[in-house]
Amino acid sequence: MSISTRLAMAVAVVTAILGSLVGLVLYLSVTGTIMGSMKGDLSNTSERVFEQLGEGSLQIGTPRHPRITNDQEYLQIFNSSGALLYGSDLAYGNNKGVSPLLSSRLSGSGYQIMKGSGDGQRYLAYLSSSYLDGRQYRVLVATTMDQYGDTSSRLLELLALGIPAFVIIASISGALLSRRALRPVEVLRVQAEGLLVARAEGRLDVPATGDELAALARTLNVFLDSVESLMGRQKYFVASAGHELRSPLARISADIELALLYGTDAESRQHYLERAATALDELCSICDELIRMANLESAEIEIETKPVALGTFVLGVLRPFQAVANGLGIDIVLDIEGWRIVVIDESKLSIALANVIDNAISFSVPGSSIVISSGTNGDQLNLAVLDSGPGFPPAFVERALDPFTRPTSQEFRSDSRHHAGLGLSIAATIVRLHGSEIEISNRPEGGAMVSITLPLIGEVETSDHRSETVSSSEGGA
Repeated sequence: MSISTRLAMAVAVVTAILGSLVGLVLYLSVTGTIMGSMKGDLSNTSERVFEQLGEGSLQIGTPRHPRITNDQEYLQIFNSSGALLYGSDLAYGNNKGVSPLLSSRLSGSGYQIMKGSGDGQRYLAYLSSSYLDGRQYRVLVATTMDQYGDTSSRLLELLALGIPAFVIIASISGALLSRRALRPVEVLRVQAEGLLVARAEGRLDVPATGDELAALARTLNVFLDSVESLMGRQKYFVASAGHELRSPLARISADIELALLYGTDAESRQHYLERAATALDELCSICDELIRMANLESAEIEIETKPVALGTFVLGVLRPFQAVANGLGIDIVLDIEGWRIVVIDESKLSIALANVIDNAISFSVPGSSIVISSGTNGDQLNLAVLDSGPGFPPAFVERALDPFTRPTSQEFRSDSRHHAGLGLSIAATIVRLHGSEIEISNRPEGGAMVSITLPLIGEVETSDHRSETVSSSEGGA
């Protein structure tokens, strides 16, 4: 069932309810007004009769011979015992006195509806009493209910015809208006379907109405931009991953073939197999980086932060690199305020810092130094890794944190061939998941600097952590 049909049905139901309520109020108002007017007339007539009795201008007979007049009003006057003293033509001459129903109710005063004993018509009667010259008189005035009945009947007929007609008109109008209002939505749907079928990179036309439909079109265009960007990153990731995996796979295949063709002795076979094993290690390393990057891109990693001492954190990350740095003749110098407390996800940020240190070692030359330093700025701590390598090519700095990017110039290439260009990108993603920032730059004296900003909450007061600036070389942090 379409929205326009549901809206038309809803309009019909609401209109029927409102029309019925309005009709009921109108009916009660009109009939109440008529009834009020009839009661007012009867009350005025009763007062006029009592005035005439008091003035003596109204001659009444005896209970045995009540006076008969040509008065066209329904009027009867009784004494205290209920005997009829006066009756108009309508009330006495034609109807032969008050009806038995009314006679049984001749007590007190007020309005009541009665039936005439002769004609069977319905009357609105008003009975009132008063004392004149020590005598009690009761006056009964009445009027037919013809006007009331005719008016209420005609009103009911009009409502019975008018309310259904109003509901039908409102339903048709609601359906037409809803279809017209939803026509731009259908246009957007057709455009979106066309983009899907044609796999085009266009966008939806934004109506110039400035209303909710225009806002919906803008939101959908933003969504399409996000989807296109995501698909672009996915395509780039798949293509780059395939390119990175192709090289070590090709070397493994070539070395195995060489071992089979030319490995006539144990020494030559071992040589080719060791080369294949090295390429296999490179392949495993690339796969690990690809899996880690894919998890970060799909937001499957959750950050769970806790307070950690800076010294404990840095030393834990640095420990696996000490032997590598010593083997390459590279000094790692610590210049950190180890007693500072930072709020981090230690396991996740360890990966980020390890990638930065690994990148620094890869681009450092034997005999050079890598410095890990820290400094504070208000409630922020800046952790920097500085190396003495060639630094970043100026044109490469802006995209150094993008995945699968490496310097193209031989001068800036690392001797380690197992890097897929994901290390700094993974580090940047993890740091940003912490709500922090990572920056890269070149040092004026040469070399690269990668700095990470972390939230700072306090200091360690125990002696288990560094309480002063520490400098360590040969990896002996």
